[in-house]
Amino acid sequence: SSQPVRRILADRIRSSDLLAETNSHLVVLMSETDADSANIAINRYRDFCEDHPLWFSLVTFPQDSGSAAEFVQAAERRLDAALQAEPGAVVSTG
Repeated sequence: SSQPVRRILADRIRSSDLLAETNSHLVVLMSETDADSANIAINRYRDFCEDHPLWFSLVTFPQDSGSAAEFVQAAERRLDAALQAEPGAVVSTG
């Protein structure tokens, strides 16, 4: 269940971020955040949730997509790749 991680992150993400669940995965949408800042946040999330295995897909707009559908497809592709790796993996290409 994603509930323990949801509870941990809900208190720690920025007020401008959105925590959602889709296809049994938690998603943190970080507006106006570049890849470097997103990686910093990912490292914080790993620390906060150290007792829970996490995998990460990093997609930035507009660099990674031309449309909302392409953005979501890129995120899903990258998460599929991350899930093939060790917990904590971050996939930001492909």
